[in-house]
Amino acid sequence: MPDWFDQNVKCKYLHFFQDNSKKLFLLSLMEENSKFEVIDLDISFKIPVWHRSVISQQGEIFLTGGLNSQRFEDQNSREVFSYDFERKTLRQRKSMNIGRNSHGICILQDYIYVVGGGTNDSGYSTECERFRINPRNAEEWERIASLNIPSFAPALVAFNNKYLYKIGGMLTVETVNNVIERYDPEADTWTQIKVEFDLMAYCSVSQINNNEILIFGGSDGETKTNKVFSLQVDMNKLESQKMKLPYYGTFWTNPVVFNDKLFSLQNVEFSKSNAILLGKKKVLCFNGNSWYEIYTD
Repeated sequence: MPDWFDQNVKCKYLHFFQDNSKKLFLLSLMEENSKFEVIDLDISFKIPVWHRSVISQQGEIFLTGGLNSQRFEDQNSREVFSYDFERKTLRQRKSMNIGRNSHGICILQDYIYVVGGGTNDSGYSTECERFRINPRNAEEWERIASLNIPSFAPALVAFNNKYLYKIGGMLTVETVNNVIERYDPEADTWTQIKVEFDLMAYCSVSQINNNEILIFGGSDGETKTNKVFSLQVDMNKLESQKMKLPYYGTFWTNPVVFNDKLFSLQNVEFSKSNAILLGKKKVLCFNGNSWYEIYTD
């Protein structure tokens, strides 16, 4: 696949926001052996836990949703922000219609799509919406067709700039969602694609050529995996791959293609528990033949 970023973008980054902090981590893809730059954001609040973020082809970083801790309970956030590189702060954008956490997020045809996740009213949600990055008029989140089956912590990927594929996620606290769903923006419909393999939540996905989507890592809530699958889109066939990840684990941010390589940030866990180290990520790279780690921040 071609590079994710437009050619005229000066700075091309991997990124992540640290939950429950005021920190943004940026890793330049344009410099060899670069390290994460830690940005102390000039904001009056902490980043909600289990938020989701995405970087556009123009290099604009968006932060969506998450759980805000209230006095007596956690409340799902509807808020959306974009990062102001000059002022090192977050600029508030139009809020989503539905507060949600651990949702799928992806960019397709200049829209940010958010899918499923956890919501206050429906628990594990089917509800979906989208936001035009460069609106002609006023900013607005637009509701779109709902998933056929609820999905918490799914992966979401654009395919051939025409469809979205929702992959994996949890159906209930103890049950994995094993149905892939394809969204057609023109028809505003989700179509179910049944597969024979057990999919995972918190996995990562990327289109790697004109007919294949790579699916890797994830968790079923208890067990984590380092397995890699490819979805043959023309045949709706899922195949297991020999090229496993170097580590078992989960992903919260979308991978990026740059210079014919796929870069992804894998969560880092405490050695003796399932808890995530919020300020650390493994930087993994796939060169078309094998996976390797660049370094762990």
